[in-house]
Amino acid sequence: MKKAKIEIHARPVANVPASPTKGAPHHLFIVHTTSDGEETILRGGTETQKWYSTLIDDIKIIKAPYNDTNKKQPIDYVKNAPRVIIAEGTDAEMQTFMDRMWSKAEEINKAGYDYKLPFLGHLQNGNTAIRVLVDYAGEVQLPKYHYSNNHTDPGI
Repeated sequence: MKKAKIEIHARPVANVPASPTKGAPHHLFIVHTTSDGEETILRGGTETQKWYSTLIDDIKIIKAPYNDTNKKQPIDYVKNAPRVIIAEGTDAEMQTFMDRMWSKAEEINKAGYDYKLPFLGHLQNGNTAIRVLVDYAGEVQLPKYHYSNNHTDPGI
């Protein structure tokens, strides 16, 4: 029987140049895959997803089917995105972790945390939200080593 799993995926942040020392910044998101192959995404970002939203919006976490036709998260559907499995087991075990993470996500959404960028003196973004969700799930941990030495994950 195939196991269910929870992974952290990464995709390059569009239109942001790579740092000479840390590489290209990446946006992280969580993908839960059931034993029958159904995928769900948890992703943090800005509320409106407009070019100016990082300056005025709050962090918003969504939960949605993870596929190329879902209009809630089209920018995050990357078929061969770098990924790391952070938990694997039965459907029930992985659903428990996802339920915990979604409970924390709803709390974050209701609290109205500002989306903050480093050039404003703070960093609180979608990656920060992913870190908080994974920490809150319990027993699941972020990987100690990133996917490669070619990028950084600001806010993690």
